[in-house]
Amino acid sequence: MFTETLAGNLRLADPDATDGALVAALDAVGAGTDGLDTALGPLVDDARIQQIALARVLLADPPVVVVLDEATAHGGAGGSLDAAVRAAIRGRTAIIVAHRFTQVATADHIVVLERGRIREQGTHADLVGRADGAYARLHRAAVG
Repeated sequence: MFTETLAGNLRLADPDATDGALVAALDAVGAGTDGLDTALGPLVDDARIQQIALARVLLADPPVVVVLDEATAHGGAGGSLDAAVRAAIRGRTAIIVAHRFTQVATADHIVVLERGRIREQGTHADLVGRADGAYARLHRAAVG
């Protein structure tokens, strides 16, 4: 995030984007706008910063991989950032580093790491079904 206008921050991803494309990207991630000429400064909250970053993904339109590390960390569980992430990765291969089961459970393939090593991998259903597995234990602790 740069101390720049909203449009200036978004155009880092696509310098030729029209104002209409910028607004569409913001709408897609649930960010909305008070105006593209709004100056962004140090007081912009973390959730808004993440929404703008996800809108940049849409504007850049990478065809293959998007890497998101804790993309919803500041949005609260089940918040609008979950929907924003889904919008940003739709139709793309994405590697998502997450601790929230709301994000993890929808993945096509989950890799559980422990101390930098793969502990187990599979789908959410597969991993929850392994009663003695690390993922299943974490899931039970998280959802009760």
